[in-house]
Amino acid sequence: MIRGKRFTLNTGTVCALIIAFYAVYYILLCDNFPHISVASILAYSRQLPLTKHLVILGLIPIYIAAMLFGAAMLGIYLGARLQSVIDKRRRLKA
Repeated sequence: MIRGKRFTLNTGTVCALIIAFYAVYYILLCDNFPHISVASILAYSRQLPLTKHLVILGLIPIYIAAMLFGAAMLGIYLGARLQSVIDKRRRLKA
């Protein structure tokens, strides 16, 4: 049996992941961000020739996945940093 490092989700990581995912969800679905929301990309692609339009439609799932996994990586990093700050404060109080 292969034993590896077990990853646990602590409070800081969960909070940072929730915030990161909601931020990406808001960015992708709202029209407030003209160049990175899905609606604006689709509106731009309608003006292109058919082949380029189809290429953009094929790449949109990859774009969404990259945004979500990027948010997850950022959330895990920031959550670990937040948890280390929380742990340091707990040790100082004890």
